[in-house]
Amino acid sequence: GGVRRGLVPAASPNSPCTARTDTGSDQSRDGFGTTPVAPTPRAGGTAAAQAMYEDRRIGAAVNWEGFLDQAPGASGRPGELLPVARCGVDRPLLLVGTDGFAGREELGRSWSAVRAHSGGRVRPRRFAGAAPWVFTDYAAMVPQLQTAGLMSAEARKGLVGSVAPEVSVPEVRRSVRRFFEGWRLGWW
Repeated sequence: GGVRRGLVPAASPNSPCTARTDTGSDQSRDGFGTTPVAPTPRAGGTAAAQAMYEDRRIGAAVNWEGFLDQAPGASGRPGELLPVARCGVDRPLLLVGTDGFAGREELGRSWSAVRAHSGGRVRPRRFAGAAPWVFTDYAAMVPQLQTAGLMSAEARKGLVGSVAPEVSVPEVRRSVRRFFEGWRLGWW
């Protein structure tokens, strides 16, 4: 696809799923390797999911359309799954996506893997009528730019989708709040 990916620290690809310690350090690391992942805002979701996998101090995490695999190689074959997707998680992980994300199909492979290896601890949430930047302040600002004639409807749809900010902003907040309340109350 046309989705570019940046770089974040990575665990050794040869590490067994049990190579983590209570402090989250990976004993097999010999420095800072890099694993290609999605650019902002998605790199934060990738980092949150992988950090929770590696660090027992993190009790729950939210992934905002973050890839859980390496970028496809030149051959076009799918990239290697990150340890979090290969091995799964034993704590709550919320995977949040939008209908308008161009890399949605690419996400499917790694998100399916983490769900399959996590014993029901992963919850998916998809926002209809939305695009990736709906998870930022753009959700409220971009529609105002369109109303003022400073942005086309097509450009708005590409950034935040067609969903009204009166719907998207509270719904994003509600979803995250419910997820963490459920974790805090032990529903997981």
